Amino acid sequence: MADFGRGIKAGIVAGIIEGIIAVIIIATSFDIIYSEILNTVPPGFTLETYRELLYWSSLVGAVFGGIIGGLIVGVIFAILYDHLPGKTSIHKGILMGLILWGISVVLSFGRVLLYSLILNAVLDIVLFGYLLGVLWDRFGE
Repeated sequence: MADFGRGIKAGIVAGIIEGIIAVIIIATSFDIIYSEILNTVPPGFTLETYRELLYWSSLVGAVFGGIIGGLIVGVIFAILYDHLPGKTSIHKGILMGLILWGISVVLSFGRVLLYSLILNAVLDIVLFGYLLGVLWDRFGE
């Protein structure tokens, strides 16, 4: 039977941590991440207002996306846990992060920079997946 409470807690906490780290990365390397987008300012915006809009929406999106995404992935992880290959929760969590990253690559194909793909790989696979596995064990105790 799927342990939904455990999955939800692990997913939300992992999502919050990933969101906070994403906010730090976005805040410190914003111009690199959005360099191509900033070259195409929509009508009615100045470069500065467009940059500020992108900046704040990225920060808010990282935090709330981490919480909501963590909740959803936590539930899915709880459902799939017994069926995922791997001997430990960490292995299963990293595999879940790899699946998550693969889905994000497919959904954003052709619209993101290589830098963003690599950054998302590190955040989704290594950080989120690892934390999901560790927290799954922690909340099971």
